[in-house]
Amino acid sequence: MSIEPPKITLTPEQFTIFAAGFSEALLLISGTTGEILSGNRGASKLLGITSWSGKYLHDLVSNTKAQIASYLKMWSRSRVPLPVSLICQVNEGKLPKKTNCEACLLQTAKLDRPPYIILRFSDDAKNSQFIVLNKEIEKQKQALRQLQASQRALEQAKQALETQNEALIQEVKQRQLVEQKLKEAKMSAEAASYAKSSFLANMSHELRTPLNGILGYAQILARDNTLIPKQQEGINIIQRSGEYLLTLINDILDLSKIEAGKIELSLTDFHFAPFIQGITALFKMRAEQKAISFIYEPLSPLPVGIRADEKRMRQILINLLGNAIKFTSQGGVSLKVGVVKEGDRFKVENEKGEGTQKTEKVATSNLPLTLKKIRFQIEDSGTGIADSDLDKIFMPFQQVGELNYRAEGTGLGLAITKKLVNMMGGELQVESLLGHGSRFWLELDCPDVSEWVKSKEKIKQSVIIGFEGQSRKILVVDDKWENRSVLVNLLTPLGFEVLEANDGQACLSRAQESYPDLILIDLVMPVMDGFEATHKLRKISLFKKIPIIAVSASAFDLDQQKSWDAGCNEFMSKPICVEELLEKLKSHLGLRWIYEQASSFDIASEEVTENLTSPLVESSNRDDSTPLLGPVAEQAAILFDLAMRGDIAGILDEIDKLEESDKQLIGFCRLIRQLAKNFDEKEICNIVEHYIH
Repeated sequence: MSIEPPKITLTPEQFTIFAAGFSEALLLISGTTGEILSGNRGASKLLGITSWSGKYLHDLVSNTKAQIASYLKMWSRSRVPLPVSLICQVNEGKLPKKTNCEACLLQTAKLDRPPYIILRFSDDAKNSQFIVLNKEIEKQKQALRQLQASQRALEQAKQALETQNEALIQEVKQRQLVEQKLKEAKMSAEAASYAKSSFLANMSHELRTPLNGILGYAQILARDNTLIPKQQEGINIIQRSGEYLLTLINDILDLSKIEAGKIELSLTDFHFAPFIQGITALFKMRAEQKAISFIYEPLSPLPVGIRADEKRMRQILINLLGNAIKFTSQGGVSLKVGVVKEGDRFKVENEKGEGTQKTEKVATSNLPLTLKKIRFQIEDSGTGIADSDLDKIFMPFQQVGELNYRAEGTGLGLAITKKLVNMMGGELQVESLLGHGSRFWLELDCPDVSEWVKSKEKIKQSVIIGFEGQSRKILVVDDKWENRSVLVNLLTPLGFEVLEANDGQACLSRAQESYPDLILIDLVMPVMDGFEATHKLRKISLFKKIPIIAVSASAFDLDQQKSWDAGCNEFMSKPICVEELLEKLKSHLGLRWIYEQASSFDIASEEVTENLTSPLVESSNRDDSTPLLGPVAEQAAILFDLAMRGDIAGILDEIDKLEESDKQLIGFCRLIRQLAKNFDEKEICNIVEHYIH
């Protein structure tokens, strides 16, 4: 019979997989030796053989070995189907019946190898049955091709995956490199931040230490009532200039705090007129040094007292006016202040607020307060700002304009000012024309506390000269002699016994020798610092409850927290504020202050302030019909004219002349001078008008 050879290639291993799917007996035989290489389960069952090792075709059929070899030789040589007749009794009747055998020549993968033969045992020799086998082989061949294609696709996918994996590995390495660089950059930034903080801390400490001496003695001298007006004014100038320098120092420190979101507002009730007076007096002096004018113009009646962060409001105005003076070489600068809107009345709870704005406890009446929107406007005739630079001026360390102006200042003023204005609920705005000048303005909502301020002003202006009861002992600890000297000269005249120590170790010794009632201690000192000294004092039973107030040139919150952790009750920054210190002493020692008796002039001033339309009188013993001795009509007319024109400088000069010409006019001159410093021209007109007619 003639059979079509399958056009596939199989290895013995592939045949085993292929033949397992057939129930008929299949054998794979070497085309040259006749060795049985493999058989399926059907062949094992039919022939009763489980192991094909060492078995040959001629062992299974009746044909002679020579016949089988001849057939194999013909198959191998021709490589085409040949009529095959192996119908025989297998192994001398071991099979139950005659079994037909059909052979199929199988090409090998390589032509130089002998072909394989698949031998099929069946009950009849129908060619169609073996054709089915061929079809099955063709199906397996197609499946094998698909498998090979899948293997190729899998290999390609594997290669693509390896490529992608390699790219991913490279990306991971790149990411790790970037992360490492970011980590290094972070470490570098942290190191730079630490270096900056250390520099600022050292700079703050070094600058605040001499300022403590300057402002400390300025405050001590300002308490001396024996000073003549010019001396008192000189002391005030020293104090205002020192406070201006302190503001510049705080600018640098505050920028770091603002950027870190750590700055808070501290709201207090304060007298508005002296606040404005102090600022205008400072910049009037600076304007005179540059030979330009400085004009203060109230746009409306102003509240006597307001509630706001006095320190931050002063910082805002000083920065804006400082820039205006700096960039103006001709013409002048003006400060205009006025109430632009009066809001509803409301009642303020006397407690701390939340968030970035902190309201300190302030003494206030139970009466509802009126919210007033106050506008501050600074105008100058200076160099002006180009439109392209308007956005830059509020950036830190950015300075615009001519180079000779850039050398002045830190480049931080406007950046800090804008942030502070935003924190206080306002918006800093600017208009400028290059070559013609600039105008900055802002509006802040401030509760009107005029009634409370008026009731407390008399007490506030009274000079403390001592306290009731037995003497109190205070230990002052500071490594700088000048700092100790300020406190000694401030507290000793009030009746305190003041002891001194120059470091923490000396503090421990003096404290155990003298048992002070209160300790004022610096934090940064040689031998033993204030933190360690306070910590050791708190371990001694006698000093567990003694009030300890840290007085440090550091302005950082970390040092404040460390001082509290060490056991300090309070923290004060240098330069010290006398009023703040005395208030803390009163609180911790339970003191009742003794105030200096008011002079006849003070009594007259208070009564005149209450009723400016009434005649002024000289002493507390006078009756209402006795007028205070004042200038002649001609002199009064000059003062009236100056007040109408708002010439505060002219009024002060005229008052100095009157005071020098006639000592009997000292009471009148002091009163008018005080009103002039408060920029109260209207009240001056009301007073001097009585002396014109």
